[in-house]
Amino acid sequence: MLTQTDFERHSSGQMIVKYTLTNRLGMAVSILNLGAIIQSITLPTKGKNLDLVLGFDSVAEYEQDQSHFGAVAGRYANRIKNGKFSLKGKAYQVSTNLAGHCLHGGQFGFNRYIWQLDSQQHSDQPSITLSMTSPDGDQGFPGQLTAKVRYTLSQDNQLNIWEIQTSGSDIRRDQNSRFADFEAVVNFLSLLMLNVAMESEDWEVEQR
Repeated sequence: MLTQTDFERHSSGQMIVKYTLTNRLGMAVSILNLGAIIQSITLPTKGKNLDLVLGFDSVAEYEQDQSHFGAVAGRYANRIKNGKFSLKGKAYQVSTNLAGHCLHGGQFGFNRYIWQLDSQQHSDQPSITLSMTSPDGDQGFPGQLTAKVRYTLSQDNQLNIWEIQTSGSDIRRDQNSRFADFEAVVNFLSLLMLNVAMESEDWEVEQR
């Protein structure tokens, strides 16, 4: 099952939407179009719903968050020392946001974007695809880039996150969709933070 609800209004005035994928076992995955964030993954166990990941209950908290809880990090996940790199002999200085370095795309990374709904699938494997476009020069990175990510929930409690990258003449497939108008520095991924406060007895999953 796939449902769509209004979550909260963004500081820009735009309404943030929450998409929830649910299977026959009661597992539910909630995704926001803000940052393509996985806000929660709940699993029914011992008569209660166990939330497997860390997240927030408000848009304001996500806008202030520096930990990228559940979000897609990009353009470049991880750190670029001093925010500097060279490509094809040209030096670039990109946005810095952590002690003079560029972390997960800089001050306004992919987690800050409001993504668009590309497609949705109502079936026994509910799925949504979200996309966004980063213009040439965004945070100092070269090349216009379109990113897509697809979330699919199976009936046996598997969450699949699919991405495809196309960057200049280099093409590789992993968890993200990336389409650049020329060679670009790209490396993005979904950052799920597990809820490690759970007790071992919580992991007895209900069978249906």
